[in-house]
Amino acid sequence: MKALILLMLFAAPALAWSPPKGYEADFAKARECRPVDGRKLWVGGKGYYLQANLFWTDQSGLLDDDAVSVVEFDDNSLDTLSTFAALCKAAN
Repeated sequence: MKALILLMLFAAPALAWSPPKGYEADFAKARECRPVDGRKLWVGGKGYYLQANLFWTDQSGLLDDDAVSVVEFDDNSLDTLSTFAALCKAAN
């Protein structure tokens, strides 16, 4: 299942470095879910927010609390969204 989640993350449209414009207020109200492979996960009204990796440094895999990727509800398949929903439901 972890491999499937990682595959979907690369296939899903992502925006990085803090919530982009238009997402700040939603991210501020987002609820934290169960971590995915050590990365924090939140759900908000516009989508899921996943702690981003810093890939452009020599320290690939380093996590940054200020960087998140957005998996938007409107731009992703039901399969992708249901996977994230299951992770958030499991956190409750």
